[in-house]
Amino acid sequence: MSNIKNNCCPKCENTEWQDGNLQSSGSSMNIKFLPSGKFLVLKKDKIKVKACTNCGYIEMFVK
Repeated sequence: MSNIKNNCCPKCENTEWQDGNLQSSGSSMNIKFLPSGKFLVLKKDKIKVKACTNCGYIEMFVK
């Protein structure tokens, strides 16, 4: 489980994050889960991205 709720990067324990937005050529992002092969389709405007300013670790959240 991630420590981002405590504002702490799970990789380097840095506490500074940069907010971002997902950009893609389509209107959605497809995630394929292995080995089941099932897909999760998310609209890109519903995804929030946070990146650690120290190590670059990225977490994505559905709004």
